[in-house]
Amino acid sequence: ARRMKKYELLAVGGVYVDINCLEFPFGKDGLPVEKEIVSVGAGYELVAGGSALNFNRLCARLGLSSVIVGKVGDDRAGKLLAELIVEAGVEPALIVDPQVSTNIGINFVNPDGATIIASVGNANQKLSAQDVTERGESLLRDVEFLYLGSCMKLKSLLPAYGNLVKLAQSTDTKIVIDHGRTTNATTAADLEMIRKLIGHADYYFPSAEEFTQLWGASSVEHGLRNHDWGKTHVAVKDGPNGAYGLVNGQILHVPAYNVKPINTVGAGDAFNAGLIAATRTGKDFAASMRLACATAALKISQAGLPVWADVTALAARN
Repeated sequence: ARRMKKYELLAVGGVYVDINCLEFPFGKDGLPVEKEIVSVGAGYELVAGGSALNFNRLCARLGLSSVIVGKVGDDRAGKLLAELIVEAGVEPALIVDPQVSTNIGINFVNPDGATIIASVGNANQKLSAQDVTERGESLLRDVEFLYLGSCMKLKSLLPAYGNLVKLAQSTDTKIVIDHGRTTNATTAADLEMIRKLIGHADYYFPSAEEFTQLWGASSVEHGLRNHDWGKTHVAVKDGPNGAYGLVNGQILHVPAYNVKPINTVGAGDAFNAGLIAATRTGKDFAASMRLACATAALKISQAGLPVWADVTALAARN
């Protein structure tokens, strides 16, 4: 019989104390230079953030047990981040380094859902392949899913990702990859390494821009049809256009749900979490994609995180 594992997922990546400033005006009435405007935003939230952590938090909210590997400084922000992670229902497996400063993200979101994102700190940039390999290997035998997010941002971890993927395959752990955007530091060798990693993935969840850029495709449909994906389940997120997948050789388009956005930060992570949560309930891939779109819609249209009952209710109405 297959051994039950302690965690349903392990995520590896950058971690932040996120300050999300909501309904913040842009343009002439917002973010002025050397001028203070009183009460510019309707509210704010202080949360554990970063692509991997957003995914963890959402999965925890959807009922999945999870653990996060990341790096923080031995500072107040690092202690706060550990508390926020625990409050979110996620187990922190953080590497504390007194030589670095914990990353803080400041995200301004205007009433239409557009964002301006800034960050400070260097702990994520100092997260090494050795850190990730050592901490990940001690946990990986006890998780169902390994989630690798924002691989492009933390290119120093690419060798560690390769090691973790090999171990995941030996421990019957499913591999989930969402590599994120390319940066000005991304090289052709990095892109090739990412493509090789995806070849071992069970699930691959890029955005449309990331997908067409990595695979040199003229469109999402072109990229889906003109590559042998083997065992990999591919779901491409396309914002207000919904998502695209390949099911039994046919392209599946799932439209986005019609909601008014309040905060679009973490929409893609919500989609990823919804799809994995749906898979864990035994849904087929097409149904899981619909529930993933519902999860993303709830994430961007309300202040709190979605719960599974609300996700299934929204999906059932459409």
